Amino acid sequence: MQQQNQYITLFRKIPIDIIINHILPFTQQPQSREHLENIRNYVIDTRILNNYYPVKNEDHVIMMNNILRFCSDKKLIEAGSIILLKRHFCYTTINYNDFIVLITKFGKQNKFCNSKINIKRFNFLWSLLTVRERTQFINDFVLRF
Repeated sequence: MQQQNQYITLFRKIPIDIIINHILPFTQQPQSREHLENIRNYVIDTRILNNYYPVKNEDHVIMMNNILRFCSDKKLIEAGSIILLKRHFCYTTINYNDFIVLITKFGKQNKFCNSKINIKRFNFLWSLLTVRERTQFINDFVLRF
């Protein structure tokens, strides 16, 4: 509640001209059909995964290893291919050395790793997959068993 009050206080400090001419038009732009479908699909697929990979014991390690294996098999992440990461607006111009450092960080898994870190890493990669790729992941790693 206190944090909400802070946001309201900050929002009131924004000049009305900025709100009317810059913020409101942006919030009222219609989204593309593909983008809305991607959002719906992401929510549904994430619920399926949450049922299959409950965050108990070592399930977060299995979940992370499965998505890395899936991305590797589909040539989305490998030494010469950075297709998946280039889908993220921050990594559109990522160079090879930075890519190797980032993937090494993603690949460092062990049972002592913090599950929250693994879940964040997984969600990052999961969000970059297309609707078709997420469906294929679920077919390969969830429904197959």
